[in-house]
Amino acid sequence: MYRTGDLARWTGERVLDFRGRADDQLKVRGVRIEPAEVESALAACPGVRRAVVAARPDAAGGKRLAAWLLPDPAADDEWPGLLRRVREFAARRLPAHLVPSVWARIDHVPLTRHGKTDRTALPEPTGDVTGGATRGAHGAHRTRAPRDERERRLCALFAEVLGVPDAHPDTDFFAAGGHSLTALRLASKARVALTTLFAAPTPALLAARTAPAPDTDLAPLL
Repeated sequence: MYRTGDLARWTGERVLDFRGRADDQLKVRGVRIEPAEVESALAACPGVRRAVVAARPDAAGGKRLAAWLLPDPAADDEWPGLLRRVREFAARRLPAHLVPSVWARIDHVPLTRHGKTDRTALPEPTGDVTGGATRGAHGAHRTRAPRDERERRLCALFAEVLGVPDAHPDTDFFAAGGHSLTALRLASKARVALTTLFAAPTPALLAARTAPAPDTDLAPLL
């Protein structure tokens, strides 16, 4: 016998009714996660004053790990750049299943009347880092067709791994439903480092980041 940390009660029909956790531990895709471990790693990234993580529902009815970042006011960072840096930082510091899938910027951390973080009061996170374009289905920014074969093949890989009919050059992998484990699959198929995908989460950004230098004999990555 051991304590699981789960809270439950017996109903009148002698059925156990799960009521939550006695601690802050999360369970995402069958894996138990200590929020403090992830929050500490994210807060260590330059430009981040504090981080909060929690489990949020995904489109498939499961759970995904979400993160809220409180930027350091002393740092002069635009949100898209800060988010890309934190994603890359997290991919280096944490196992893939501990890297959040969706993110949001916050101006303060909501607290309960007991002074603890009120995760239920946090805003809905998104994975969007591109900004400025009109979003279509699957988190895609329908702005243009692929400009070359490299972008076209990356769009096809994004769609395959995400399980959607198509992806566009500005489709953000994480905004479209990708998470750290599917990111591993995409990184393997695209033959790029996981940290590269976190730093460049759209086909256009990834194509630009992995393109061979001009006037070299290097073969294309894809």
